[in-house]
Amino acid sequence: MGNCFRRGERARREFNDAVTLGDLKRVRRLIRYAKEGGEEGERGHLWWAAYLGHLEVVRYFVEQCVAGVDVSDASQDSAFLEAATWGHVAVVRYLTERRDANLNVTDALLEAAGCGQVDIVQYLAERCDADVNAEDDFGYTALMKATYRGNVRLVRYLVEQCAVDVSAMTLTEAARKGRLNVVRYLVEQCGVDVNKEDKYGQTAVTAAVTAGEIEVVRHLVADCSVHVNSAAVRLAAECGYIDIQRILTPFLLAEPGETTKDGGDFVLSPGIPSRCFIPPSEIELTLFHENGSIGGDFLAKWIDSDVAVKLFIPDAFSTSFEDEVRMWQKLRHPNVLKMYGACEAGAHLKFFVCEFASNGSLLEHVNSSSVAKRTMWKYLYEAALGLEYLHERGIVHGELRCSNILIGSDGTAKLADFRLSSLRSKALIRQYGRWRNERPRMAGSVRWQSPEVMLGDTPSCESDVYSLAMCILEAATGKMPWSTIEEKEDGVVRFVKEYWAPEDESEIYCSP
Repeated sequence: MGNCFRRGERARREFNDAVTLGDLKRVRRLIRYAKEGGEEGERGHLWWAAYLGHLEVVRYFVEQCVAGVDVSDASQDSAFLEAATWGHVAVVRYLTERRDANLNVTDALLEAAGCGQVDIVQYLAERCDADVNAEDDFGYTALMKATYRGNVRLVRYLVEQCAVDVSAMTLTEAARKGRLNVVRYLVEQCGVDVNKEDKYGQTAVTAAVTAGEIEVVRHLVADCSVHVNSAAVRLAAECGYIDIQRILTPFLLAEPGETTKDGGDFVLSPGIPSRCFIPPSEIELTLFHENGSIGGDFLAKWIDSDVAVKLFIPDAFSTSFEDEVRMWQKLRHPNVLKMYGACEAGAHLKFFVCEFASNGSLLEHVNSSSVAKRTMWKYLYEAALGLEYLHERGIVHGELRCSNILIGSDGTAKLADFRLSSLRSKALIRQYGRWRNERPRMAGSVRWQSPEVMLGDTPSCESDVYSLAMCILEAATGKMPWSTIEEKEDGVVRFVKEYWAPEDESEIYCSP
């Protein structure tokens, strides 16, 4: 009796294997051992064969109506849905052409669209009259599902051949997922209004900002004339997306309530010394520099002189624009980037006019074989002098790395981008006591930051010295600190620095 049971179990496993492999001959031979439930048959043998795209096995099950295989309408509909999801056109065509089962072709179209199965969508839309504008339980249409996947071919088919409804929801979904090609198509070819809100009150730009999709944001503001307001900039600040803030800020629209003197330039805040004021009419932005290696975000002309314009980007821990202007205008040292003045071109558009560092950053020189080692050490020495000058005045740089050490037109190294100053630290302490529980994002600077800052301490003169040491390591080796860990793995660097004791020499993580 036990042997018979074991033989039966073995035969059932062989039958399941035959279905999995699409071996119709073995399926026929072992069909008497078919039994629904367990292993592959848990959702039905017909479903499993359809999922794998084995047309002949599906046909045999449906037409023979064999015992042990569920071929009810519900089972066929489930198998049909699975075949559509995985792009098995032959199985889908066979099941729909039989017309003796109640198949939900619209649900199948939605699933196929969600998986990018263009041929299935086309067949169901054109041959089976599936509703191309139907929504699933979450309110997603086939077009939105295709957009979610970034399948431009399917998006074009649905729009151009099926005349589906194109809503603001579709554009915001494309922006949120970073589907730049779909965004371009919807705006340029379909004429979707980039400033229209979806049913949740989001526009394309706010959706892209929330998701941190910098390329979509750049395209929307530069090429699509999207409206940028202070809410979008604040949203970027709250999410910690500083690069997106820099892109958005120059495109801010004047908002209701903003006035100008005689319809001209904005009046400078009374908190800023008049000698620091530069009228906006004297500044002409000429070129955006994303990496800030010239001393600011834009190359600009001030009257006839080349200058760098650095945007004031407020964040959750920001000191005021006025405080930073007053601090910076007092600094006079050959190894600290000079500020010529400040400008307010609107309530939300404020910037510093700075010295133009025409020779780029130390990082560019580190990666250049034409720079002599002696010159490299000269730059590092000058950076140390600039840092000493800041520390003597109670100013902590807080973001020191080779990309923030600039080389001026006179060949002198100059410290730049020292906005995490003592003022910033004091603001943090006033607001949070310590920022241990409210750590701001430090993406990109993790490798240069000291372990105590990683653990939540405020930046200090001591942590600046650690960062300077990392700059020396980078300049001496030509590689970024912790170079044995991939550049995209900053989280690993953070973990190692928080838990690695320098006395443990068994593993040297920061080796070049």
